Amino acid sequence: EQDMGIQPLKFIEHILPQSQASVDDCHRLGNLVLLSPNLNSRLGDRNPADKADEYVNTGLFIAGEIAGQLKSVPWNAAAIARREDKLLEWAREEWAD
Repeated sequence: EQDMGIQPLKFIEHILPQSQASVDDCHRLGNLVLLSPNLNSRLGDRNPADKADEYVNTGLFIAGEIAGQLKSVPWNAAAIARREDKLLEWAREEWAD
């Protein structure tokens, strides 16, 4: 495996920042989205609602979906669990045998 300087962890954005999330919610699938490392770094520890416009500007469908949720409901443990359930259901349907 050749290392081309790509560091996968820099692509993983925590919607609710690690500094604000509980240990139980921080790394849940529902709290994560893939973004460019530059944008991920720039967003830092901003509150989720303050990230919504940046998510829309990525042009990524999934980031736009999250932005819509951030503008309509508080991003908390319940929202993280709902998104995680939705992602897992999608995966079960798409990758079913």
